[in-house]
Amino acid sequence: MFDRFATAGSAGGTGLGLYLVREIMRGHGGDAVYQPPGPGSRTAFVTRFPVAPAGR
Repeated sequence: MFDRFATAGSAGGTGLGLYLVREIMRGHGGDAVYQPPGPGSRTAFVTRFPVAPAGR
């Protein structure tokens, strides 16, 4: 899903969106992940940012 040019069937698109998001996040020390739905919840894509040290 986060691979370059990954697409889901005939939905269209280039398959670069999630790949670019993850690469940008990783370039800044974070990450982007897929969170599968649990009971009563929805699918989510989560971005995690690093915490800056105090005093910056």
